[in-house]
Amino acid sequence: MNQVMYWNSVLLEASRRDHSQGYANTQQADPTHTSRAMAIVPLAIHDTIAFLRRPPAASLVKQGEPVIGNPGSIVLEDAIDGAAVRSLTAMYPAYADDFTEALGTFGRLRLRRLGRRCDPPVPGE
Repeated sequence: MNQVMYWNSVLLEASRRDHSQGYANTQQADPTHTSRAMAIVPLAIHDTIAFLRRPPAASLVKQGEPVIGNPGSIVLEDAIDGAAVRSLTAMYPAYADDFTEALGTFGRLRLRRLGRRCDPPVPGE
């Protein structure tokens, strides 16, 4: 699954829960706040990708200003996960544990796709 699409589905689930009975509602209480949250999360991911790849005109940098950071040492997938979890947690703080769990789930899926062991080591192995 595409990583950006995965985090979009996590965002949609958080929004669904926020407007359903039986969950911690009123985090994004009305359509205006919900649409704001649904804009912030993808934009955080976009900004992360733009920072790391630095395509022309992807971000506004004033001429002559130094660019902050060294994107060469950052893994794109990890940066996308970080941007998604931080922005989701800011928008829906009651579901922070769910976002952390979703991060672990996606990481295990990515490792499986790469053919790496993703289960915790068993003592004595």
